[in-house]
Amino acid sequence: MPDKDIYNYIKFGREGTGMPAYGPRLSQTEIKNLVTYIRTWQTEDISFNVPNTIDGNSVNGKKLYNLYCQNCHMEAGAGMLRMGTALASPQYLKLTTDKQIWISTAYGREETRMGPSLKGLDGVRQLKKQEISDIVSYIRSLEEKK
Repeated sequence: MPDKDIYNYIKFGREGTGMPAYGPRLSQTEIKNLVTYIRTWQTEDISFNVPNTIDGNSVNGKKLYNLYCQNCHMEAGAGMLRMGTALASPQYLKLTTDKQIWISTAYGREETRMGPSLKGLDGVRQLKKQEISDIVSYIRSLEEKK
């Protein structure tokens, strides 16, 4: 995740999650210092095998989303606190790139319920790269429906 994204999550919070916005309470310098501190938590370089272009079929993505993602992220990405991020949140869609959504879906998120989905990586769901791209395209289509 780029430093800019961490900065924005601290400043604006994450709607539909327990992460509040600290922008009103912290200066720009304090937020930048927090980002620098958070970066020290990463002790090794991480490499992800992500397609250069994430181009999926949102219709198929919706079917896969409903089958594999809806349990935690709720119908149409509405999200539920302590279950799954509100993926249809305008803020989430504005501050999160397709690549980040793809990586979270494929590789999971440590210390959350979000396990890996990419086939061949001991994924819980054993999805293929194209299927993950389809899910990302569906999630991105939720932005257009708002």
